[in-house]
Amino acid sequence: MALLCVADAMCRHSALQEVVAKNDRCQHSAASSLLNMICDAVVDLDEGLTMKRHFAKFANMLMVGPGKSLKAVCIEDYVLRKDGQEQVRNVIESNVRGHDGSGPSTGMFTGVLRDAMGNQIRTVFYHVPYISLGG
Repeated sequence: MALLCVADAMCRHSALQEVVAKNDRCQHSAASSLLNMICDAVVDLDEGLTMKRHFAKFANMLMVGPGKSLKAVCIEDYVLRKDGQEQVRNVIESNVRGHDGSGPSTGMFTGVLRDAMGNQIRTVFYHVPYISLGG
């Protein structure tokens, strides 16, 4: 009887994990779609501020050559000045913690990116932390 209870609990846990993962994918997709409508380029960053995959729109905006992938490249590599890099990191880290310690919050800030040709691109950054319910 105990074996059946454990198996039943394992099945319920597995089903719950599947539902949470599907919900996370749907919410992430919805947020990405909305951001893509209002932004020139959208990138998904990990905790180290590196890009999780190649983002073609962002690569085109920065005039990165077609043979170069932005996957695992730090966003700070394209921020013009050291103080700008620190601003990007500080604002994003602050948004992830939450301004009053209550949890993640969205934010907007301005900065200057540098494209592959050395041109300056004045930019408005919108940071939207996404925390997966599945962990």
